[in-house]
Amino acid sequence: MRLLLQDYVKALAYAGDVEQVASAALILQYSYWDVVTLVALTTSNNTVTTSTLSGGKDSIYSLAMNPSGTAVISGSAENVLRVWDPRACHKNMMKLKGHTDNIKSIVVNRDGTQTIRTHTEGVWSLAVNESFSTVYSAGRDKNVWATDLSNTGYSALVCQEVAPILKLCLIDDDSSLWVSTTDSALNKWSVSHLRYHYDAELQTHLQTMNTEPQQHIKGAASIRQCHILNDKRHVITKDSKSNVDIYDVLSARLVENLGPVSLEEEIKKRTQTVFVPNWFTVDLKIGLLTIHLDESDCFAAWRSAKEANLEENIDIKVNYGVLIVQALLDYWPKTHQQQDEEKCEQKRYFDVPPHTPIIFSELSGKTVLRLLAKDAVGHTEGMLLAEYAPAWITDLVVNRKLPAFNKLPFMLQSYSTSLKSPAKRERLAASDMLQVRKVIEHVQLTNDSSKPDADHEDLAAAALDHVEIYCNDQLLDPSMDLRTAKNFVWKQGGDLTLVYKQINR
Repeated sequence: MRLLLQDYVKALAYAGDVEQVASAALILQYSYWDVVTLVALTTSNNTVTTSTLSGGKDSIYSLAMNPSGTAVISGSAENVLRVWDPRACHKNMMKLKGHTDNIKSIVVNRDGTQTIRTHTEGVWSLAVNESFSTVYSAGRDKNVWATDLSNTGYSALVCQEVAPILKLCLIDDDSSLWVSTTDSALNKWSVSHLRYHYDAELQTHLQTMNTEPQQHIKGAASIRQCHILNDKRHVITKDSKSNVDIYDVLSARLVENLGPVSLEEEIKKRTQTVFVPNWFTVDLKIGLLTIHLDESDCFAAWRSAKEANLEENIDIKVNYGVLIVQALLDYWPKTHQQQDEEKCEQKRYFDVPPHTPIIFSELSGKTVLRLLAKDAVGHTEGMLLAEYAPAWITDLVVNRKLPAFNKLPFMLQSYSTSLKSPAKRERLAASDMLQVRKVIEHVQLTNDSSKPDADHEDLAAAALDHVEIYCNDQLLDPSMDLRTAKNFVWKQGGDLTLVYKQINR
């Protein structure tokens, strides 16, 4: 079963009596779903509820619903609880104020008349047993507490986790409790024989009911730190277990595991004297690398295929953004329908893993479509891609329109030490990938008038022995490109200025 939603779902609530689910997302609204028919409920297919409910002023982080599905309570970062009746969802029934922080968890009793909410800070999750006699709370302090609702002065410390607690789930007729934490592992704890203590006793006899969980499910390490290397192709990461890894953004793969080494030292070892424009950004919100591509800079990074270690021909140019977008959508049949030989097509050097997730979002951050790379082959997904993929994506993968090269203006002048013979100056513009050796060849071909009939290729081959290029009094390597010279040597505003010297070797 898979439901297509418009944004990250932060909370679910289930009404067991009517088998319906409410889902809350970051886009300030929640939806009501029929679990049996797997569709969003609307006034046209259900006489009780309507689908999308909205009215909050901030992202929704918590949700609760009574078993009969007649009351829905939402909590958000606006520090207010909103109570809704799904049968009349054009407006919320009431607002409950008093919290001073983000509301991250809610539980509600059967008739919807009593609500137990998070504390003012620190409590991130709540769970309540079927009889609504005991509530379990947990959060930032890593402790799981059980509180007697008939006398809230009595509580029991169920367990102490090793990391802040995100979620609680009661199972096995309320005799066991699953706990998830920021450490990504899952633990199952016994809550069958609670030993309550009064508040005053808890201060002097802080003892847990359990020292070891009944069951432990080991979680994968989450990425905590990352650094984009200046080749703008590889990202080096450090996870929660201090392991350092290297990922290739172009192939969407882990390429090297370095183990528990120093992240800073590895960054220094892999930093090159090369400038490649930024063409993507990274975030670690879900503990994994998430790569963001934006129309404004996705196609900024052109390189020669040789510099990118893709092939030996230095004259072949590749665009990193083009390579990854084409690879991500290669399963979409529409990208292979038009075969126009007159239109240029970027050579493809690799494929991304079929399970790579792809998410399309609006400028506001609202998600409009998500799928796996391999799912693009399906008819439904293909129709959704045709509808929701932005024009700059379809122009590339469907219409095969490659982006233009980036132009860099620069000044080229001769070296002169005499005031009587001022330096010759000319303003030029070329691809920012142009190597200094090409500038040297230009100087040699322009200034060598002694051999008017000489072959240009012969003159170009001899140019390196007769011309040197300087920037800020630093001799440039012929293999350095203009953008690297501008960012690592020129390092100032205005046009890049290159000075050439005629030499005899």
